[in-house]
Amino acid sequence: MKIFLQFIYNADGTSGCVRTAANHLNSVIRELKNSVFSSSTQDVNLVGHSMGGLVSRYLVENIRSADVERVVTLGTPHFGSDQAPFGDLDRDDSELWNGSRKLENDFSKPLIGFAGWNPSYNTLVGDFGDIRNIYQTGLGVGPTKTYSSWNEYVNEKYYDKTGDYPLYGDIEDGPVNIDSALGSDYDPEEDFGDSPVEMNTRFLIWDDEFGGHSTMRKHPRTPYYVEKALTGAYDDRSKN
Repeated sequence: MKIFLQFIYNADGTSGCVRTAANHLNSVIRELKNSVFSSSTQDVNLVGHSMGGLVSRYLVENIRSADVERVVTLGTPHFGSDQAPFGDLDRDDSELWNGSRKLENDFSKPLIGFAGWNPSYNTLVGDFGDIRNIYQTGLGVGPTKTYSSWNEYVNEKYYDKTGDYPLYGDIEDGPVNIDSALGSDYDPEEDFGDSPVEMNTRFLIWDDEFGGHSTMRKHPRTPYYVEKALTGAYDDRSKN
């Protein structure tokens, strides 16, 4: 029997919020295992949107006391957001990747990452309508070329379809850059020298309606891909 539960936490983005929420989530899971689930060994899967993905990662990587089977993140700023000038989600100063409580980035559980891109309606119409969909891809995509980052990959895909390279602001879901959401780079314009987040596979949601930061959760095909991720369909890390 599957049980679906929603976890609500303080999401103001201030310092310590992710750490605090992760500890709270850990307590909730333990209580559910003891009082609600049919078995204390029943698998727990986490699906986190935006900051919720960081809460899920912090729980699995830093606390490690809750029995979580796998994690799916949707539009999560794995290396921060340009629109967060302070606190937990700040690219430059957050303790999540720059302090004593940093995310360890050695994910031991299956992790599936989704990123969204919400271009203007006028960009993707007519002949370009075929890229308004979800694409399963991986770092190093292509039979003859290895891409150095997700930023380069998205730029090339954009160019293939439009004949132009996108502006920096075109390759994000709004608050979160594609590279950050897919755990590949801190920032496509800077090299922080940090290792990518280990993932089983990654998805890009290129869609003028459902590729935005909040609306990606409502893409008609997102539940299908998330469910497959939770069943282990994408656990082959060689596809990463």
